[in-house]
Amino acid sequence: MSLSKEKVFSIMESLLFMSPEPRPFSDFLTLFKTDFSSKEIKELLLEFQNEYNARTERGLVIEKAAKGWQMKTKLENKEYLLKIKPPGIFRLSRPSLEVLAIIAFEQPCTKIQVDEIRGVDSAHLLRNLIEKELIYLSGKSDWPGKPSLYKTSRKFLQIFGLDSLKDLPSQEEIKELLADVKPEDSLQSVSKDLGTDKEGGDTYEEDEKENRRIKDVIKSLPSSVRFLEEEEPEENSISSSE
Repeated sequence: MSLSKEKVFSIMESLLFMSPEPRPFSDFLTLFKTDFSSKEIKELLLEFQNEYNARTERGLVIEKAAKGWQMKTKLENKEYLLKIKPPGIFRLSRPSLEVLAIIAFEQPCTKIQVDEIRGVDSAHLLRNLIEKELIYLSGKSDWPGKPSLYKTSRKFLQIFGLDSLKDLPSQEEIKELLADVKPEDSLQSVSKDLGTDKEGGDTYEEDEKENRRIKDVIKSLPSSVRFLEEEEPEENSISSSE
């Protein structure tokens, strides 16, 4: 006799609650393949997700990320939860967000390309992002000296609630988000402006509006299972991962 829909939903909730990582569809198939077809399981999973997320009193939501499903904290509750600094908080500085955004949209790319866009050396930021497992070395380029290539990781998709890189904002969406940027400007030109302290101009701390542009591109992505908190910019040191 097949399981009731209520029991299936209860099992799905238990699985997602106990899992720190997104659960692939194959896990749900393993749980219910003796009771339902693959198509029926997919339909039940989507129905469970929709019904769960429709309950406004819940503090959690179910989202699809990194080719799987995951239970996450509700974004609108973040400002309250951050007051107690829960363990596992995820910190990124504004410069780190710049580098991450560049790699996300230009990958695979080299350190040279990142440095050219930002206008400053990014070695310690790249190391920090590797330590946090948000990017990884994906091989060597064909350029002279065979510099390493960087790509974003599966954890990057998980943290920002993306099912795949296809879910990144398009150039048109970025232009709408950055309304004060001229239409002909590209992500590279915006990033380059952010990464360079103009002679006689403002510093990172002084030019808050300028510094938040590239951050807003990343912040426009869905919420994470972990909290994404911003550190003060530290261009001359390597932040430790948590």
